[in-house]
Amino acid sequence: LWASEEINKRADEYWTMVMDIATKNTLKRVLRCTQIMGRDDGYELSASQIFYPCMQATDIFFLKADVCQLGLDQRKVNVLAIEYAEKEKLNKPVVIS
Repeated sequence: LWASEEINKRADEYWTMVMDIATKNTLKRVLRCTQIMGRDDGYELSASQIFYPCMQATDIFFLKADVCQLGLDQRKVNVLAIEYAEKEKLNKPVVIS
């Protein structure tokens, strides 16, 4: 299973969820997740870098992952996904870091 193939088959569903996660979180909340990309204070982020945590969180739900293993440096994205699951009454992923 290639994630890109699944996303391409159902792009409308994928991007709807990305936008839903982005809409239901503040910019400040999403920016806290950008540390996974080596962000430091004063560094100017591109729009794609801001969307990336929302995309990572979407991947967890879109691919129906029961267990999520992201790197320790990505733990804030895991928390973003868990918070979204709680808001939307979805199954919370089990996180292994």
